[in-house]
Amino acid sequence: MEAKSVGCPIVIVNAIENGEKRAFPYLGNYPSIRFKSNFLDIIDLTLEQVLFNLYQKLFLDSLTNMYGIKADRILSTSPELFNFIQLKAQGLSKGENFGLVVYPDPPLGSEEMEILYKLDSNFIFITPLTLPLIIK
Repeated sequence: MEAKSVGCPIVIVNAIENGEKRAFPYLGNYPSIRFKSNFLDIIDLTLEQVLFNLYQKLFLDSLTNMYGIKADRILSTSPELFNFIQLKAQGLSKGENFGLVVYPDPPLGSEEMEILYKLDSNFIFITPLTLPLIIK
């Protein structure tokens, strides 16, 4: 949870052989790899995630700057309820009517977006594909 709260890359290394009664619900949006003494594959996937995180943050930041858009938060992964709790805790900037959250493509499905909007419609979630919808 600590890595997630500060936006660090996460890789799930799984050694489960006979199933599990309940998976940890906050690891659903991260890549996983089965552990079978494949250390190089695990390192490769971890490095890939570190580079992906860095690239997404830089890319999304440059995109919002290019269009003159002030993003309240740039996420390197798709938003989920955990991120939303953090956004709510930070609150909106003084005098702002809504908070803009930019995250990588693909856009969330309508069901996921509906849940986030039901929690608080003052936050708008966009991706590079949906960015033209808010540009004047």
